[in-house]
Amino acid sequence: MAQRQPEVIRSAPSGRVFAAQAEEPAEAEERNVVAGATHSFISRPFAQMHDIDIQLSGSTWRVEGPGRAFVIRKECLACPVQLGNWIMPTRMLVLKKLKDLHVILGMDWLSKYYASIDCKNKVMAFRELGQESSPIELARARVSPR
Repeated sequence: MAQRQPEVIRSAPSGRVFAAQAEEPAEAEERNVVAGATHSFISRPFAQMHDIDIQLSGSTWRVEGPGRAFVIRKECLACPVQLGNWIMPTRMLVLKKLKDLHVILGMDWLSKYYASIDCKNKVMAFRELGQESSPIELARARVSPR
């Protein structure tokens, strides 16, 4: 898991991103699932389209993706993520562009909201500390080559 550091002459923090394509029922909007991301990400065009505040980060992040590595210097500190009736503020690192994706909810988000995934029943439950779980039905996912 990547650790955040102030911007100095040290090696940059790092993270990982692996992508998988999700398949939704025909009437639903197409969505994507990313497996293995240590941090949450948002594409700059998507953030700008939705008037989400982008700030220069106090740190420089080194992120490794499939076949490449890149540096991130911007973040959204409290990006509102809504699943069902829940709105959860989420810190996201800003990528210039995400191919076929707008947002990646990483392990940082999953652990913050105590997410648990029931693969057999295709349900994800999440909660905030001291609250009951709120289940959400997941789409069927298949891995797609990148």
